[in-house]
Amino acid sequence: MRRGRARGLGVTLISQRPALIHKDVLTQIEVLVAHRLTGPHDRDAIERWVEHHADELQAREVLSSLAALRDGDAWVWSPGWLGLFQRVRIRPRTTFDSSATPRVGERRPMPVVVAKADLDMLRDRMAATVQRAKADDPRELRRRIEQLEAELRAASAAPVRVEVPVLGGHQVEQLVEAAASLASIAAGLHAAIQRVSSPPSDASPSPAPAAPPAAAFAPPPKAPPVRPVRPSPSGQLEDLPPLRAGERRMLDTLVRHHPMKMTRSQLGTIAGFAARGGTFGTYFGTLKRRGLVVEDRDGLQLTSEGLREGGGTPARPQTTHEILETWRRALRAGERRMLDVLLEARPNRLTRAELGIRSGFESSGGTFGTYLGSLRRNGLVDVDGDQVRVSETLFLAG
Repeated sequence: MRRGRARGLGVTLISQRPALIHKDVLTQIEVLVAHRLTGPHDRDAIERWVEHHADELQAREVLSSLAALRDGDAWVWSPGWLGLFQRVRIRPRTTFDSSATPRVGERRPMPVVVAKADLDMLRDRMAATVQRAKADDPRELRRRIEQLEAELRAASAAPVRVEVPVLGGHQVEQLVEAAASLASIAAGLHAAIQRVSSPPSDASPSPAPAAPPAAAFAPPPKAPPVRPVRPSPSGQLEDLPPLRAGERRMLDTLVRHHPMKMTRSQLGTIAGFAARGGTFGTYFGTLKRRGLVVEDRDGLQLTSEGLREGGGTPARPQTTHEILETWRRALRAGERRMLDVLLEARPNRLTRAELGIRSGFESSGGTFGTYLGSLRRNGLVDVDGDQVRVSETLFLAG
């Protein structure tokens, strides 16, 4: 009783003998409900509590009436908590009263037998509750994530088999015959067109033009793709392997933003790589060694060779709307939400606390710091102490 309040615990004491309740416990009572008491020791216990919590008139009224209270009458007294001092009437039970005093000649009612519990139904409900709790358990969620990541790694490491159909000799012969037949038909159509388009003449008709050879209507052979070359240490030119998909994605990103310079963080974010990761370093190193990209203290930029490799200059400079949409696709959901909040507040600044509240994050939490750091590294926001605003470099485009 003495220590429970500091831990948020509440206690209800019910006794026919207040005199038997320890004084250290009785002094902690905040609400007193006193029914009829005839024993002097029990009334003395109530009197000691009343002396410390009520005035003399109220104490006299309560103590003088305790021995004569009817069944169901009680004094409810809470001077400090509820501010209540009232004599009340407590209604009798409407359900079966197992504690009622039997009367002479009275036939006591027997309790009704309750229905048998449906244990299977209760077991199913308990199982569903356990499953919901298990699904929300952080440890179970982490275990499930680890399992899915392991399955993904196993699926990525498994060799991919691609079946390429190969034509047999008979099928090749059929294709050659079909091509010759089409060439003959085309020659006949060409001759008919010449006869129809030539004006009539009294002179003897000129011989029909000879049908062009079938080879004239065959599609020209496709030239093999030109592979880039570079001088080897011995002075000879050597072939270079084609760019990998990730390298090509980084090159396309630089082409779309040409002639603007980009930082490594910006290139990594838009192209979908961690700028500090090994994969980004490998791909970026390939682009630099081939002379497609140069880097200085101001950032990264394509060389003329890199621009040719990437397909040339974009048709027109990007607009502000297009730049913002590019970043929205590249950013994570939380980063995108913070950027939208700052765009809405532009040109005003927001404090870190205001940004956290509007974007739904705790400004002192690690997630907030991670997302804000990513926006800052990518040059999307300016941070000055506790003040944050969207970077004006996003609005330099047309």
